[in-house]
Amino acid sequence: MTLSSLAPRLHAEAERANERRALVLAGPPEATRAAAVDAIEAAGLPLPDCTAVSAAADWPFEHVGPRHSRDLLGRTQQAIVVDGHDECSPNAIGRTVGAVDGGGLYLLLAPDLDSWPDRRDGFDESLAVPPFGVEDVAGNFRARLVATLRAHPGTAICEVDEGYDDPEGDAVEVRDDGLTDPRPARPREPPNRRQTPCSATRSTALARPRTRSRRSTTWKRSELATRPPATRRRRSSSRPTAAGGSPVPPASRRARSPGKGATCS
Repeated sequence: MTLSSLAPRLHAEAERANERRALVLAGPPEATRAAAVDAIEAAGLPLPDCTAVSAAADWPFEHVGPRHSRDLLGRTQQAIVVDGHDECSPNAIGRTVGAVDGGGLYLLLAPDLDSWPDRRDGFDESLAVPPFGVEDVAGNFRARLVATLRAHPGTAICEVDEGYDDPEGDAVEVRDDGLTDPRPARPREPPNRRQTPCSATRSTALARPRTRSRRSTTWKRSELATRPPATRRRRSSSRPTAAGGSPVPPASRRARSPGKGATCS
């Protein structure tokens, strides 16, 4: 498989699943930068919708510096190229991954992946605080990044030789094609603004004024005061009455019978 055949397949798979796909190009700086442009063109992505985050300026589309990756926040592009040769920071990766639209490609340019964790770049220089030097900074971030790229599905890894000049040549060795054969994304239906019978009934019910039920006996004091005296209901006593018409006292007030041990005088 060549680079010119891998890039269209990655893009087609990303579009079918409405996902992103990553393409890692490892090798010399000039060779990987040329291979990135050829991969974008082979995938059929429009160059005006692509952005490169790189210290180099010779790109046929928009590019920003490594420390200006925040300019991509709030935007989406069809393809983003992150050049990790001069500087590769976790902030730049975190900001740019989310800027790739669904169906787009994320291209990461890097040196040889086996030796990349042991190298030092501009990101390590920003972490070195006197009296420590850049050689005292560990490469834990790059080691973790390389392990994630090799294990994460949907990430294609290619090794580019120094003599690269053609995407269909043998100067690119595909280590992992990154193809996952996902299920197609569910089609998005445009919102229907026409009212269905259920929605029309619901809106009519919400717009209808609430009326008090005839069986309701709970009235506010203000409503009770405005009602005519003839319609007011009197509370009827539910207590049982004795033969003479006097109400029987509650059980708590009745004389209790003497218990055991009590004597009657």
